[in-house]
Amino acid sequence: MSTQRYIRIQEFARFHQIEESILYEFDDFGLIHLYHRTDGPCISDDDVQDCERVVRLFRDLGINKEGIEVIVRMRGQIVSLQQELRSLKSLMEQPHRRSDQSV
Repeated sequence: MSTQRYIRIQEFARFHQIEESILYEFDDFGLIHLYHRTDGPCISDDDVQDCERVVRLFRDLGINKEGIEVIVRMRGQIVSLQQELRSLKSLMEQPHRRSDQSV
């Protein structure tokens, strides 16, 4: 059984050279999820990559929170559609394998 690991936002902010307040804003806006633990607000290991993506869009590309929200939502839709496409391709290939084996 694996346990969930967390990184404190102070560490995340220092590593990425951003203000902690922007992480609170992203959380309030729903772009990231902060976990409020006894040792302070944290980001789960599972969410670090998404948080880094949001920070890059904001800091490096200068995209505002509303724009990031659209990008994150569209990216989620693309990932979902890619998974669905892989699943459908897999289903379509199955009958071909069966017909190839019977020849």
